[in-house]
Amino acid sequence: MRTVFVALGLIIASSGLALNAQQNESSFALFGDGNRGGGSDRGGLVYVMTNDSNANEILVFARDRRGRLLAVPGAAVRTGGSGGSINAPFDPLGSQNSLVHDDRLGLLFAVNAGDNSVSAFETERTARPRRTTVVASGGLIPVSLAVSDNRLYVLNAGGRGAVTTFAIGLDGQLTPLGTLDLGLSNGTSLPFNHN
Repeated sequence: MRTVFVALGLIIASSGLALNAQQNESSFALFGDGNRGGGSDRGGLVYVMTNDSNANEILVFARDRRGRLLAVPGAAVRTGGSGGSINAPFDPLGSQNSLVHDDRLGLLFAVNAGDNSVSAFETERTARPRRTTVVASGGLIPVSLAVSDNRLYVLNAGGRGAVTTFAIGLDGQLTPLGTLDLGLSNGTSLPFNHN
């Protein structure tokens, strides 16, 4: 059994919390409908990223009012990229926010650290995310994502480090706007298996 890090992000509450948990999945992030203005929790959906180095996938679970999770049949979808290695002793992505949902845009974004790409998914119309695009991350080993207005920011941890900015277009299309080279000295490489 591997140790994984779970990132909780209740969209409505806009709060995050990192937890160390024992699970069979290599990496996942949790998102839900949350409690609106003190009313009862209506449940929501939980998006899980496998971070599989052969074929990264998003799995979907329904969350009921009591927080119980049930797999949504037929809702798994491939990211179109490769996840990072599962042989790292800790979190293989060494990151936070490798899977991010923007409620306002109705879009889910995922890093594919194994092939240096980012995937976008539409989440508004159905429980099964619909992949809208896969683009190069603008650097090596994308590990973290942030959304602000109609911009997606991707932190690439490999090499000298870089932050790439994308414009988020209609239906989740991503257009690169520029990359900031962080000029970091990475004396050691992150533990990815490129066999």
